[in-house]
Amino acid sequence: IGEYIEKKYDIPVLLENNLNAIDLGFSINYLKEMKTLDLKSLNLVYIHFTEDGVGAGIIANGQLIRGENNFAGELGFMPINNKGHLGHILSNNPSDETYIDVVSQVIAILNCVINPSFIVIGGSTLRKDLIAQIKETCKKYLANNIMTKIILSEDSKKDYLTGITYLATEFMYSGI
Repeated sequence: IGEYIEKKYDIPVLLENNLNAIDLGFSINYLKEMKTLDLKSLNLVYIHFTEDGVGAGIIANGQLIRGENNFAGELGFMPINNKGHLGHILSNNPSDETYIDVVSQVIAILNCVINPSFIVIGGSTLRKDLIAQIKETCKKYLANNIMTKIILSEDSKKDYLTGITYLATEFMYSGI
């Protein structure tokens, strides 16, 4: 669609996955708050839970990870313990115990595969009242007790706007 709009209107177009923009925006906002890290060395995964499903934005060594065909982070398609895909499990209103266990497994898997500094969780359907139990349950799935810091995102809309603004600014100044 981006190419179509560029050709039709003869203007540059920037399209980005919403979770990548949220992930990037959270990172920028968080780093401003912490005043400790720079974006170029950041390793972070942002898991976002919504009515449409669950996905993630991934930053490794300061770079957004998009994957082949921009499919990186599509966690909703992750198979879980012969129970089906993550998106299907979470959309069927699982018990709190199942929800805690499944989300903890996903966090542990991401921790092993990416080993981020932070795993951020947020979104409109995240069961925020279960976060303490999710953090505790993660421990049983961890290898060598290596646990990343889990952070709750409070305002994904703000993060999205920060991220897309950053990407647009980078895009505008890329030729300068």
